[in-house]
Amino acid sequence: MSTLAITINPTKKQDEAWSYLEDEVTTELLLGGGAGSGRSRTICEWEIKRALRYPGSRGLLGRSVLKSLKASTLLTFFEAAAHWGLQAGRH
Repeated sequence: MSTLAITINPTKKQDEAWSYLEDEVTTELLLGGGAGSGRSRTICEWEIKRALRYPGSRGLLGRSVLKSLKASTLLTFFEAAAHWGLQAGRH
């Protein structure tokens, strides 16, 4: 059985967001910033980490327009998964 090497190199703001995502108190988190600020990458990495931690669980990534979800957030999700060596249908 192979071991996955999960590495995250967050910016200062992303690291702050991760601390809220991982605490036992926060129930909602709002992320802001311009294009390229890492909002999508942060939430995609967190969803992947959560899914690996809790097999069989379900998550949701959404945007107001499906076309923009497919053109940006979904691509970011697959890039993050590939970066960690995850393969569709296996993990």
